[in-house]
Amino acid sequence: SFAAHAHQTLENELGELVEKESLLTDAYSGKTLRKELYEVKMFEIANRRVELQMQIEASDAVRPIATFEQIKEVFLEGNTASKRYLDVDPIEKRYMLEKLLSNASVQNKNIAQFRFKRVYQPLALTPKNADIRVLCTQLDSNQRPFA
Repeated sequence: SFAAHAHQTLENELGELVEKESLLTDAYSGKTLRKELYEVKMFEIANRRVELQMQIEASDAVRPIATFEQIKEVFLEGNTASKRYLDVDPIEKRYMLEKLLSNASVQNKNIAQFRFKRVYQPLALTPKNADIRVLCTQLDSNQRPFA
């Protein structure tokens, strides 16, 4: 995902700072770098390290609640579940019910009562062929992450 790639890029850049410090120290100890320039460059590296660490902490704190891929997967699975349920073997049916439903009760070999898991419940409440205005009204003002 993009967030993971961005995080890894920041970590890589942070690791490169150690190598830069080492090169500067080698040049300074080998007397090929003036003390003033060495101190300026080390100060710049220290500042960059602080910036990168702050960016890493910020990126960790603002991880996306759900990615588009996760939302798409839930949407497609929820929309095709009833048709797939009719076509699969009993073991797969049981797996599908465990994944989609909670608190299901069976009576006379039929599902008497059920409740969709929180991820799938909004799909169940949304009218078929709803336009974007109807879909947006299904959102509440206190969005919660998908579980």
